[in-house]
Amino acid sequence: PVPVLTAPPTATVLAPSPAPSADPCNGPMPAKLAGPKADVTLVNYTKGSITVSLYLAKNRFGDCGYASYSLPWGGSIALKEVLPYGCYSLYALVNDPNNPTHVTNGPICVTIAEPLVFRVTYTKIAVSPGP
Repeated sequence: PVPVLTAPPTATVLAPSPAPSADPCNGPMPAKLAGPKADVTLVNYTKGSITVSLYLAKNRFGDCGYASYSLPWGGSIALKEVLPYGCYSLYALVNDPNNPTHVTNGPICVTIAEPLVFRVTYTKIAVSPGP
């Protein structure tokens, strides 16, 4: 008898699914936060849009996680009583086609009711008392 040829076996490579994290700090900040909240304003001093990510280390109320905000060229956003008190690591991606870059700062600890301003430039994220 003549052997019957079949198509060679195929395989599909699947990306490994990430293991669920038991650490709530490795995800977005929850909608309901336990501790008091600060007044923070993010300001874009670049000539491109920016994406600012803030990572909150676990504070004494158990709040933690990430929050990200996008701002247009020269834009700002007032986060009035949005971010809980605690220590943040800041990262900003500058999407200027003529000068793309990223800047970091932190930890920056927000522990008082005084408003703060985070100013994103091409070389740093400066933190100062707010208006």
